[in-house]
Amino acid sequence: MNLDTKYFAKTKKDFSYNRWFKIVKVLFHSPSNDEKLKKIAFLLFLSFYCFTSIAQTFSKSQNFFPIAVTLQAPYNIEAYNKAGVNIYCDLSWGPLDAYHLDLLHKSNMYVICAQDSFALTKLNDTLIYAWSLPYDEPDNAQWNPKTSDYDSCINPSVIIGDYKKYKLKDPTRPVILGLGQGVANSTWYGRGSCYNWLASYPKYLKGCDIGTFDIYPVNSNVVGITNNLWYVAKGMDSIIAWSANSNKPMWTWIETTKINTTSAGKPSPSQVKSEVWMALIHGARGIGYFTHSWNPNYVSGAVLLDTPMVSSITIINNQIRALASVLNSPNIIGYSTVSSNTAVPIDIMSKKYGGYNYIFSVAMRSGNTTATFHVASGISVEVIGENRSITITGGQFSDNFSSYGVHLYKIKGSSTGFRNMNDGLENEIKVFPNPAKDKLNIQVLKNTIKISKLILSNTIGQEILAIDQDEINMDNNTLNIKLLPEGIYILSIETDNGIIVKKVIKQ
Repeated sequence: MNLDTKYFAKTKKDFSYNRWFKIVKVLFHSPSNDEKLKKIAFLLFLSFYCFTSIAQTFSKSQNFFPIAVTLQAPYNIEAYNKAGVNIYCDLSWGPLDAYHLDLLHKSNMYVICAQDSFALTKLNDTLIYAWSLPYDEPDNAQWNPKTSDYDSCINPSVIIGDYKKYKLKDPTRPVILGLGQGVANSTWYGRGSCYNWLASYPKYLKGCDIGTFDIYPVNSNVVGITNNLWYVAKGMDSIIAWSANSNKPMWTWIETTKINTTSAGKPSPSQVKSEVWMALIHGARGIGYFTHSWNPNYVSGAVLLDTPMVSSITIINNQIRALASVLNSPNIIGYSTVSSNTAVPIDIMSKKYGGYNYIFSVAMRSGNTTATFHVASGISVEVIGENRSITITGGQFSDNFSSYGVHLYKIKGSSTGFRNMNDGLENEIKVFPNPAKDKLNIQVLKNTIKISKLILSNTIGQEILAIDQDEINMDNNTLNIKLLPEGIYILSIETDNGIIVKKVIKQ
């Protein structure tokens, strides 16, 4: 078999993943038994792997967190860059071209764009972060200008088919799909004939590598959603569940303007901060800002005309970028739990990075409350961005929250006055069966150990139930969980000797 050296030279100059794969495939599956050809095929594959790994390093970097805007003008690239945005998603001026790609490079602004003929010649340009499918909220009813009426939502099979075509042309970059507010609002009438057809969402998410959705509760005129910021978190919970634990990144879009003259309201900087951190705490691995307004005339970058909002999102974005390595690290289940006024629950996310523990927290309703955090270790707490600290006493600390308030905690030190759960205490108390349906048995193996409190919480730290010492009946050694929904829970067992934490599965 002869090698076409001109073809190799052209492939090297005008890099094409498809051509590279074809060459490797032809060489490797050649009927010839020439081992040299096999080695060439292997080396080509290895060099391809190394190239694509380098090309996509930015997307996997521990210290990079996606912060996007969509359909924005080229002359605003630098303004958004200064505000901490790092991705232009879709392009208001049309297809990507050499001139605008150069502008994006000057501000080091990544781009998510259509997989058109020009973009496909730039597969070795790491500034192209992802590909966007040519559908905006396919789960909604689709306007048909010919009939002046709405058609049904787009069938997920269409999305999946186009997704596969995109991946054939470039298997190394993610493909992003934007869904509508039906992700968070199951009764959203905007889905038309697809109303309440929730079974379609897992199918849609098979047609992308990154899923997104939007819901704008401050702008919304829908009864029950207006000003209920927690719908952002609800949507995140749903889209992650529908992705079937595939570990695909899920993003959401955050309102920043009064979108229409008929909108119910305009979000305040504090409300935007709450929505952002609700999304992050509930698992968002990227965020985007909806910056447009038709109030009264259309301005794509309307947020840039709002100085207080720009200042606020700049602080938010800089904080996210500073904490990117922490946010990209795995969640720590069982390190902390939180209790508060039941009318104002506090949701948390726990991380451990660089020798420190972190708790990111947000109040999920309007109203004031005091939250008490129970932690497995730590001496003091730095409240990030607030220039204050809190002392940990007896394995816990408390803080005050206003409506939808956000506090970010960095825990320092390893001692709590309690024995660490890894010191062997965990082997002295058994919890079974696990998984369990109706009740948990708690068996203490040493009579010198006395349980003082049991706290059962969900995976985002919300306290489900707490049983104090005078309520604990160790004659029965049981905890009734029959009425709890199926899922994963965290059982914290406080004793005179220390605290242990067990993960419990309710069937």
